[in-house]
Amino acid sequence: MKDTSEIVIGANGTIRVAPVGTVEPADISAAFAPAWVDLGFTSEDGVTIEDTKTLDKVAVWQMLYPARRIITDRDFTVAFAMRQFAAKQIEFAFGGGTITGSGGKYKYVPPDPEDIDERKLAVEWQDGDNTWRLIVPLGIVSDKITTKIERKNPADLPITFSIMGQDGVEPWYFLTDDPTWAEGT
Repeated sequence: MKDTSEIVIGANGTIRVAPVGTVEPADISAAFAPAWVDLGFTSEDGVTIEDTKTLDKVAVWQMLYPARRIITDRDFTVAFAMRQFAAKQIEFAFGGGTITGSGGKYKYVPPDPEDIDERKLAVEWQDGDNTWRLIVPLGIVSDKITTKIERKNPADLPITFSIMGQDGVEPWYFLTDDPTWAEGT
């Protein structure tokens, strides 16, 4: 059935990260713990969520089409461009590191090349009276950071955050108070 109330517009939202081990909100009405850091402004392109799988085909002599397909790999990424260029955004984008200094003079030093900055990520957005949250319990910034510094445009920090699996833990999930989701329960 066609139902316009099931069309979701993410006009704005918030992206947060937290250290591994930080408690996730239990449901859509639960507040985020203080350890969840708001990453600030992002580009107007919003957030791109990508769920991919690699399939191997099982061919048989008797058919031109594959007889079976086997999932051999899955991946899930969340991509966005941070529009703020402050300490918390720099440390998240480049996988940690340290910022030192005082009196208006600061220095950023990236982490050791072997360091892996594992984090939790949450994307929250609203459409009318409904709220959605995407929670990724474990992941890392997995793609290169390419920032163009120029006269006419902001210096964005493009992020691709990829999940990492954990035994017995959901790799990612949605929380919502959208009443149209009651049909699935």
